[in-house]
Amino acid sequence: MKTMNNSKRLRVLIVISNLGHGGAERQVIEIANNIDQARFDLHICSLSKHVPLAGFLKHRDTQLHIVSKNSQYDISVVPRLARLLKDLKIDIVHGFLFDAEIASRLAGLIARTKVVIGSERNTVHSYSKVQLLAYRLTKKLVDFCIANSKTGMQYNLDTFGLAESKYRVVYNGVDTERFAPAYRSELKAALKLPSNCFVLGMFGSFKPQKNHQYLLETIAALAKSRSDFRVMMVGGPVEEGDAESQDYYSGIKNQIIQLGLAQYCLLLGKREDVAELYNVCDITLVPSLFEGTPNVALESLASGVPVIATDVSDNRQVILTEKMGYIVSLNNVEEFSKKIDYLLSHETIRDEFGREARQYVLEKFSNSSMITALSEIYHNSIFAD
Repeated sequence: MKTMNNSKRLRVLIVISNLGHGGAERQVIEIANNIDQARFDLHICSLSKHVPLAGFLKHRDTQLHIVSKNSQYDISVVPRLARLLKDLKIDIVHGFLFDAEIASRLAGLIARTKVVIGSERNTVHSYSKVQLLAYRLTKKLVDFCIANSKTGMQYNLDTFGLAESKYRVVYNGVDTERFAPAYRSELKAALKLPSNCFVLGMFGSFKPQKNHQYLLETIAALAKSRSDFRVMMVGGPVEEGDAESQDYYSGIKNQIIQLGLAQYCLLLGKREDVAELYNVCDITLVPSLFEGTPNVALESLASGVPVIATDVSDNRQVILTEKMGYIVSLNNVEEFSKKIDYLLSHETIRDEFGREARQYVLEKFSNSSMITALSEIYHNSIFAD
């Protein structure tokens, strides 16, 4: 390792379960598009043919590889991935999400890849006994684990017990050119939102982690004192065929009817114009039960839109309360509704929060900040003394 020429262009393969519409998937695209091509030859391998975000890759034809699993526990993916590592002469393999992590560790062993890096994208997860066993049996194959929050790092350490020295924290970054303040009155009209109403935005897949129930209970409480708002929910079930997410989505639609909120709620499904939709919002809401670094919060703040989020994970480090939004107690409907009501009622404060938010993200959470930190980890994992 120490004999390598440290001016060598390192070859990196990021392995991920798929390239669907998720936070980890979006971050992988950002890394691929923004990493220094003079220093790194970076490739992506999806373990599924489901790659809708691949269209955002600048160099899809040369960067994207698919080693598709034929079933949930298709062990043949390991030798096929090992062959790809050898063919591409990969120096560093970096796994994202469970099946990609395990496959990367085993394939890296077979291919004798110099460095194997794992990831932690969350702070709570319900692992099956098989998954826990797979992680623990392969943990010695990991050189580093990169978490996107300090809380996530601690969770991974407590759950899997890697040496503390193996952890690195790199917060998510956001494309501050794509996500930027803009006036979108025409889009608001196209969505048939009343011109004189406030818009509250919630962006995220329909899964229990995102806690839509709490949001709806809060909206029901808010509707008792005012009616000049609409709630725009962007996202849908995680993927086609995901029964749990489909059931959750159906349950949320039923809850909207049961609470009498149909006039307030606009379900937009999955959209490609997410950056534009933030600019329709007066406030973005993040009621999650847990997060890593919430991409939604960063994207909203970069767009100059204040955020109200639950006090979970590293949200307090990402959203400075009373400077660019508010942090509220988890599942405290009264507190949540009062903060929304207050911010809707004070335009000057909303504007101040929006300006502060944009500047803060530019300084702390830009893509360049994330890429710089990640690049140094990649470089030092090969060339450190």
